[in-house]
Amino acid sequence: MMILSSKKGTGLLLQVFNYLATRRDSVHDLVTFVKGVVKTGNPHKSWPTIAQLPGDYTPPGSGDKGNVNLIAYQITTTTPFDVDMVFEAGMFSSTLSISRDKFTTVINEREMAFDARFEKTFGLVAKGFSESEISFAKAAFSNLIGGISYFYGQSKVISNSMKQPVDYWPAPLYTAVPSRSFFPRGFLWDEGFHQLLVAHWDVSIVKDVIAHWLDLMNIEGWIPREMILGKEALSKVPSEYVVQHSENANPPTFFLTLESLLHIMHKKDSMDLDFLRSIYPRLRVWYNWFNTTQAGKLSLTYRWKGRNSTTDKELNPKTLTSGLDDYPRASHPSEDEYHVDLRCWMALASDVMEKISTLVGATADSLTYRATHKSLVDQTILDKLHWDPKRKTYSDYGLHTSHVKLVKVVPPEPNRPPYKIRKVTEEPTLRFVNSFGYVNLFPFLLKIVSPNSEKLGFILERLKNESGYIVWVFCSPSLVLNPSVCIDCEFIAPNFLVPVDRLWIAFLVQDRSNLNLG
Repeated sequence: MMILSSKKGTGLLLQVFNYLATRRDSVHDLVTFVKGVVKTGNPHKSWPTIAQLPGDYTPPGSGDKGNVNLIAYQITTTTPFDVDMVFEAGMFSSTLSISRDKFTTVINEREMAFDARFEKTFGLVAKGFSESEISFAKAAFSNLIGGISYFYGQSKVISNSMKQPVDYWPAPLYTAVPSRSFFPRGFLWDEGFHQLLVAHWDVSIVKDVIAHWLDLMNIEGWIPREMILGKEALSKVPSEYVVQHSENANPPTFFLTLESLLHIMHKKDSMDLDFLRSIYPRLRVWYNWFNTTQAGKLSLTYRWKGRNSTTDKELNPKTLTSGLDDYPRASHPSEDEYHVDLRCWMALASDVMEKISTLVGATADSLTYRATHKSLVDQTILDKLHWDPKRKTYSDYGLHTSHVKLVKVVPPEPNRPPYKIRKVTEEPTLRFVNSFGYVNLFPFLLKIVSPNSEKLGFILERLKNESGYIVWVFCSPSLVLNPSVCIDCEFIAPNFLVPVDRLWIAFLVQDRSNLNLG
């Protein structure tokens, strides 16, 4: 039985009910299947065209009109609305054993409890946010924590010593997902950001998630950057992205999470040393894997492995391993390049590892991490390696030219359509990469650059908008101030790239100032 009503007396302007009854032998692709059988129509001449389920449906070629095992019910209505759905096995009457009023009372009590806990945790009312802003924040947080899922299965992996991909061992994973509908799987670097927020809500969830991810580490210290476990997750991944290469990294954002977790536990006087001792050995191996496999040719430099140096299909070959997939790096990937964002991640990781090793009593390790962190935040070394004096910004360094374009190629085969490939009109040279966006801000965002450095003034100056105010930029990961690279590829649309001058949104920089845990 279902009861549909308007929310807060807004009135229902549109109510349309449709269903799908059919047979389906596989369950991992149900969403795709259902979307494929919808029809469009106008249930009423004064209403807009809507998508509608077809009712009783026999898949083409199946000939099986009976044995229905899938029923989907569709409601098309005007928002906002409430819907109560009750299913009881063997119920053939309109009488409900569950009182709707009682059910509504319980729901209201839970909503009030959630609202109270949300305000106690995040304090948005006290901070002066509007009701609509708070409603948005609640919806976003609920979607995040509601997307935490349990997966089980085997990923496909490959290494330099393998000719063909092999199955990773069968493993469980408890993790949030970037999108339940489009990315129903775990992403290593996304999860560090997810758990930053969850840590303020329930520390036990964060510990469980971190432990699951660390359990996916192989003997060398590598963790796959995407965990595609099960048929449903696999059905959403293009074939070229399924296999994970054991040389390729992903930003170690769990060190941000751990830093925040240490601060929360310290503040609440609830430092969980048993948990830290249990994860420390794997954190140590993970850190060492980064520090060796992602090291650059020069001392104290790092580069994201896995860029395609032979492709002619992109203006700027992607750097999927960095998390900022199509952010413009050096135009010609090579072993000579080094990346400022990865260096900053390693500085953060060294700092957090020093704190944890001190807490668990690994004194010798602590001294090593402290020395590494000191070197990675050394302003003289940082400036020598990554400061572009001409453009007055921190930058990647590598084999680069801005003189590239996509040119049309007409193939000789009569049935093959024209396509575009990259053409280089000026040979690349070893130099700083002349883009500006997220990557250039990493020394600032992760507080590597000293507050007393004159470089900080140049960074802040670059961030001023037309009115002279500082604007924190946050949009898609590859946000960049160079629109010329926004149409990067003939074959694959830019994943995240957005010109800075088209989108300015508030960016919250995590306060990392009071984290002395000594």
